Amino acid sequence: MPWMKKINIFILFCVFVIVNCKASRVTIATYNLWNVMFNWEVRKQYVANKLLQLDVDFIAFQEVRSHQSSSWSQLHELQHMLPTYKWLLYQPVQKVIPPKYGAPIGWEMEGMGILSRLPITSHTLQSLVQKSRLDRNKRVVLHANVQSGEHSTSCSIILGDFNTYTNYEWPVLALKAGKFSITNKCSTFHQHGHRNQVEIDETYIDVWTQAYPTDKGYTFSNMPEPGFESRPDRILVSHNCAVVLNAQLAGVGSEYKNQFENQILWNRYWSLFKSAKSSYYAYSGSSCYFDCGPHASCRCGICVAGGDKNDCLLPNCSECSSTVFRKIITLAIVTLYIIFNIFYTIINFIKPFKTWNLGNLVQKNQKYFYSKEKKMCRNWWMYFCLCFYRIPIIFMIILNLCFVIGIYVLCLNILNDSLSSINAIIQEEFNPSDHLMLISQLKLV
Repeated sequence: MPWMKKINIFILFCVFVIVNCKASRVTIATYNLWNVMFNWEVRKQYVANKLLQLDVDFIAFQEVRSHQSSSWSQLHELQHMLPTYKWLLYQPVQKVIPPKYGAPIGWEMEGMGILSRLPITSHTLQSLVQKSRLDRNKRVVLHANVQSGEHSTSCSIILGDFNTYTNYEWPVLALKAGKFSITNKCSTFHQHGHRNQVEIDETYIDVWTQAYPTDKGYTFSNMPEPGFESRPDRILVSHNCAVVLNAQLAGVGSEYKNQFENQILWNRYWSLFKSAKSSYYAYSGSSCYFDCGPHASCRCGICVAGGDKNDCLLPNCSECSSTVFRKIITLAIVTLYIIFNIFYTIINFIKPFKTWNLGNLVQKNQKYFYSKEKKMCRNWWMYFCLCFYRIPIIFMIILNLCFVIGIYVLCLNILNDSLSSINAIIQEEFNPSDHLMLISQLKLV
């Protein structure tokens, strides 16, 4: 029988995972997915590309959204883009508290999950002790069993978002020292400080401090303000079960912005158009699935810079009203007509060059550009371009150029408020998450 290594992985937001891994080396990662904040349709492309680039075997996600009416989640969308990750585990934990003005239908549930190239055979969910009335977020542990083969040895790994800070390290330190057990509850340990009276269970090493003892390795917050200030994202490996080959951080905002700035802008265009369509069909309510934070307001499905006091509800947003929707449709029809005429002009421009040779090109070029067509074409699409049909090519080109400039100026004037909102992007939007992705390659021993 082949020798295998059993890895117990615990992902906190929490998530516990057990893995029986056939390979001697395995690459694991943890990432706070940041729910559906800021252009999820664009961010998921970045996340998928990063997982392929880093060749991750399995990754634990926190703050994963799903629909209440179905099991479809953000991880399902990522799996669709990453067919090699055949095993998906998602566990919804709680219903999301909507923004103060409400939210559209969809993405109501939040939880955690795993994407894996290795088979996930079973899982359980366990709630953590919670006594604070101020913290309404549920703290849970997801324990999964990922197995390949019949014989294995045991190795535990804990990873995820621990919600710990530089001045609140004791839970992680106690966990690394093996001071938590079934009989010793976390709340008792914290309240009475019986640090010498607890049972010693399994000890763990922090992969980041093992690889870089002097590097702080901050993973939060990947935002312009306040900047990186803590390390809540951890990967802890049980003692003597694996060698840490390397550890790295990924997901900085500058890289994401350089790669996807145009897609972010286009996604904002599309979101505003969908909001205008909703206004046209008399939808009433908020257009954002998330809170835009202190630096922006939700308007037309996008976060618009300028503070958080300018939120508007559909259909009362001037930038995406039903009138704006009708204007966009009208401009789209006119633009398509101009494109059709440009296509017709190009055909007529290149048609003579099929028979001309280089010797008489200059002589016939002048005659062709300023001559009218003598025969009437009976194709229906020519009648659609009737205004261009009987004029010389040179005037066709001039008219097309005038039409393009005219439609551009018209869009700037008619859709001025809409375009201003689209371009009012806050810096937070140029980040794939407010956390960095933590990745580690382990050699199983």
